[in-house]
Amino acid sequence: MNINEFEFISYKIDEIELKLDNKIQNLLSDSASNSYIINFSLLFRNALRIEQENKFLYLSGIGLVYTIKNTNNKIIGKGKIGLEGVFSSPIIDYDAQLYFVKDRIPAILFPYLRTALTTILSQAGIGSYTLPLINISALAHDADIKIIENQ
Repeated sequence: MNINEFEFISYKIDEIELKLDNKIQNLLSDSASNSYIINFSLLFRNALRIEQENKFLYLSGIGLVYTIKNTNNKIIGKGKIGLEGVFSSPIIDYDAQLYFVKDRIPAILFPYLRTALTTILSQAGIGSYTLPLINISALAHDADIKIIENQ
């Protein structure tokens, strides 16, 4: 099975949440001179598989939950972001599907997740923050991601 036979069709952000502590010292702080600590956990979604016209469509996604701490290590905000993507492939064996769903889909969607978090935090006045580059394929490979049949 050639991995080039898989197609990334589109993605959408399907969940955005940000709650900030509205204390005056947080609202008056200058994001350019303040250092914030962002802690996050990645979330991997199961893949919904739909058979359609001699091909498979997959709906799968990733997300993250995060906390924002100030320089005193106090949590001043928290949030969640989720993305859902649509992919297609020819009808293939289950092992190739599982490889695609566990290793490739999260790696394809992760840059969009990074950009979404950067934009949200910047627009919220937190400043520019970019998630570090991580081996998303290795993390997703070890995650319990399943393929679920469309009923």
